[in-house]
Amino acid sequence: MFDVVILGSGMVGTMLGAILARQGAQVLIVDSGRHPRFAIGESTLRETTMMMKIMAERFDVPELVHPSSYVGVRDNIGKNSGMKRHLSYAYHREGQHANPDEVYQVVIPETFDGPEIHYFRQEVDEYLAQLQ
Repeated sequence: MFDVVILGSGMVGTMLGAILARQGAQVLIVDSGRHPRFAIGESTLRETTMMMKIMAERFDVPELVHPSSYVGVRDNIGKNSGMKRHLSYAYHREGQHANPDEVYQVVIPETFDGPEIHYFRQEVDEYLAQLQ
């Protein structure tokens, strides 16, 4: 018998599962796929990584600190994630070239604890799925 069933074993589902399990809930995570699986990469913003650190401490899941920094990912999860250096946006109209006035690139400054991360999702998803 389970207290909670979570649909989806991506980053959010597995983080929630780990948090609930550490609080004593019996958790089942159901997904249509299996690990490791191909997933389009996902990158972080400062708010994302700060929230992971807060959740790690608040809910007593210290392993959530590892995916909250580039060094933490590289040293504890896998070597295939990359550093995120900028955000880019381009407005696209079907059949037309991008208008240079509608293309933006924003440099993300490094903080005291390093650059943001572009995750290699297969490794990060597998790591998070093992936390329960």
